[in-house]
Amino acid sequence: MMPRYFFMLFIIFWSRNVMCATPWETYVAVPSSEHARIVTEPRYGDAEPQHSDGPGRLEQDLRVLGAQIRAGDADAFHLALRLRKSSSVDGALGEFLDFTVSDFLRVHPSAFLTGLSIYGTHNCVEAVYTDPDVFSDRFAAQAYEFQRRLDAIGAVRSKRLASIRDLCMQTLRSEIRTAQSHIGSP
Repeated sequence: MMPRYFFMLFIIFWSRNVMCATPWETYVAVPSSEHARIVTEPRYGDAEPQHSDGPGRLEQDLRVLGAQIRAGDADAFHLALRLRKSSSVDGALGEFLDFTVSDFLRVHPSAFLTGLSIYGTHNCVEAVYTDPDVFSDRFAAQAYEFQRRLDAIGAVRSKRLASIRDLCMQTLRSEIRTAQSHIGSP
């Protein structure tokens, strides 16, 4: 009798917590495309405990989003573009989202351009973000990566995406020239 009672209490408390989850918490728990589409802000139902070291809850949870983007989930990519504009995302987390969304470009260039046409910036800087931990002061690697992105975007033939494609290509060409001008510099 007693174990069944505890089991029932567990089910009640568990279902209460699941039903009270914010859209963001629901997405992080099960990062499906359906859940990504309903998130507008990365909000939590309860306050994060204060701590002084290590990544915060939002930073950890954005890594789940990043994994979905790198796996090719277009809805996760759109969510990241939306979250970049959120007041809940500080500069460091915004930078993480910036280079994470750029990971989507080479894998799905048409979907990348579609997302930018809806949620992107006016000058297509999303095409040139790179992870500073990987590309800082590695100008040949930057030029190579930007050229691969340029090739991927250049292969998109949709007339609907022509203007954003051309803008991104112009931005990438400029960044390639800049990176190449630094190759061999001390």
